[in-house]
Amino acid sequence: MIISGAAELGAKKFALNQSIIDLEGFKSSDTPRLTNIIYRQTIMKKLFMTIAAVFSLPFGAAAEQSICPIMVETEIDEEEVVKFEGKTIYLCCGSCIKAWEKNPEYYLKVGRELKLLPQFKEVSKELQAKLDKIKLLNQRHCPLRPECVVSPASPFVEYEGKKIYFFKERDIERKWKKDPKAAFDKARKAGLLPQFGE
Repeated sequence: MIISGAAELGAKKFALNQSIIDLEGFKSSDTPRLTNIIYRQTIMKKLFMTIAAVFSLPFGAAAEQSICPIMVETEIDEEEVVKFEGKTIYLCCGSCIKAWEKNPEYYLKVGRELKLLPQFKEVSKELQAKLDKIKLLNQRHCPLRPECVVSPASPFVEYEGKKIYFFKERDIERKWKKDPKAAFDKARKAGLLPQFGE
């Protein structure tokens, strides 16, 4: 609750908004008590001003954007940010920042399609023209990390004459190459590889 005007401490009044204390009735022997009141008044005033400032702040992009546009099942980390077209985009980790920086327009188009970037609900004609030229992959997600969006700049392997994209290069070595057929069958069954049909 934000308090304004005069606050009352017993019979002695002081105004928070003007830092004025009614000194009537105080004696020189009351100096320690007066000092204590001034100290408490100053602390309270700072506290109330801080609360007022916080509650008067407008909700920003971080409040609107709650999910990372690359790891689409993960909440944003407000310290993991990139700037694009003068706006702030929040991601969840350093890996997503690296992925974004390799192909920002692509991830922006996917993020808008998934309605994860409300700060880009409206874009300039110039940016829209760029986005319109970008052809999205049929494959949207990594077969080994289904929560991760892939792009044409992502690492890939050739399998049965088609490219399969991955979020992390090391997953290809550590997971895919151990048993490509089993990994392929599992991902295809989950609907993660639409480039291979139903």
